[in-house]
Amino acid sequence: MATNKIETKEDLDTFSKNNYEEYRNLWKRYHRINSAEKQSEILSEINDIQPKIKELHKYNNYCKNIKKQSESIQENLNNFDKNIQKEKDNSRIL
Repeated sequence: MATNKIETKEDLDTFSKNNYEEYRNLWKRYHRINSAEKQSEILSEINDIQPKIKELHKYNNYCKNIKKQSESIQENLNNFDKNIQKEKDNSRIL
């Protein structure tokens, strides 16, 4: 995350969206290369693209997992704050 300068949820969303778009575009390109005419050229292009596709797919999965975990953590913090407030309210009543 530090390497890609991701500090906020918005940074993560932007990074994830950009990676997904590049990932999707590479796959489109990859699938369009199924021409029998330029087979050797296509094979070298596929070999060049495939590692990038795998890397972008990995980053996209990381971003989804981080987003899911951060939402869960935020929900836990919100519940914790609610519980603290309930305890304060209950202690005032007593």
